[in-house]
Amino acid sequence: MTQPTRWSVGAASEQGRREENQDRMTRFTSPFGELVVVADGMGGARGGATAAAAVVGRLPELLAAMPPGTAPESALQSAVQSINAEVFRAGHSGDASVAKMGTTIVLALIGEQDEVTIAHIGDSRAYLFRQGQLQQLTKDHSAVQRLVDLGAITPEQARVHPESSVITRAIGQQPEVELEVSQPIRLLPGDGLLLCSDGLSGYTSADAIANVLGQPIEPAAAVKALGQLALQGGSDDNITIQYLVRRVPAPMAVRPSKKAPIFAAAAMALLGAIGVGVWLRPVPVTTVELPIVYPSGETTPSVADGKGVVLVQVSGEKPKWLARLAKLGCVEYQERKREEVDGKLAALDPTQIHIVYLAGAKPAKDCVLKQIKELAGAKLHEVKALPKNVSVVILLPAPRVTQ
Repeated sequence: MTQPTRWSVGAASEQGRREENQDRMTRFTSPFGELVVVADGMGGARGGATAAAAVVGRLPELLAAMPPGTAPESALQSAVQSINAEVFRAGHSGDASVAKMGTTIVLALIGEQDEVTIAHIGDSRAYLFRQGQLQQLTKDHSAVQRLVDLGAITPEQARVHPESSVITRAIGQQPEVELEVSQPIRLLPGDGLLLCSDGLSGYTSADAIANVLGQPIEPAAAVKALGQLALQGGSDDNITIQYLVRRVPAPMAVRPSKKAPIFAAAAMALLGAIGVGVWLRPVPVTTVELPIVYPSGETTPSVADGKGVVLVQVSGEKPKWLARLAKLGCVEYQERKREEVDGKLAALDPTQIHIVYLAGAKPAKDCVLKQIKELAGAKLHEVKALPKNVSVVILLPAPRVTQ
């Protein structure tokens, strides 16, 4: 499960210039991780609010009742299908106040290691704000989005198009509906996750949103500023926003050894390339490259010499097992000496051993763990991409240096 203390959160749902607020939002812990949800209701005298309330009210119950071992995506699909069926039946029951009611939904499921899965129906959106850049994680299910996809209009023209409010997919409009689910992405320290109804995104440009999120203010203040921005942009809709920021861990106070050489900045560049959340602390390091020799018939990463490569960052004194690598059958030992190069080691967690590996490079990982018994209890982190010639990265903790 995620730890709420890792997050700074701001959330608000405003009526705006409408007579009623038909948006709803929630944030709760499920068996599959932390859920952040925004729903934008529509239809009938009270239908929109009823449909949106069904989403935020029923979703926690339905997910909690899922059988053990259910995959997160399957759980989300099943829960949303149940809600859709309920809303559809009520909207076609003959009650004029909820006739043909419906709602959009956008949700973020934050699982272990702060991996987030985004899912949505309609035109409520999710954005990732990383290092000053705003990235839209969802694509609207709307008439104008189809025009954008065809190249007939630009995204900016879509915001002011006469049919910008016409959506092509919503909960409660058909007996069945498809929840669009994204591939998980890993949130890094400092990342912001923004979920909103179209009361914000339909009246505010991406650049304007990014300018607000880039200010040195707390998420609650950012949410308030975004709401004002939408109103200034002419929003006549309800405005619902949830904004979460992954906190940056405080650096650990560690005194570096005066006698040890300073390691290369290449370690930092490598970890930045694989997208691992890190913080900095100055420690000595030895860098070792271990080309893996695969048994015949096993799948290997795509590298020029046909071998996977393991890059090992060893802090402080060399462990005894490192000297044994030259004698192992599945690796070729190569050491790179880094002398007098100014840089800092990026450590995932200085209290544990970590192995970061590409999922497709399982033979390399298995080989290393089998041959180096000392890594049997290593903590594993799967990542989406590594430099082309690197299959596995091993980070070992540096010892604490005391006076």
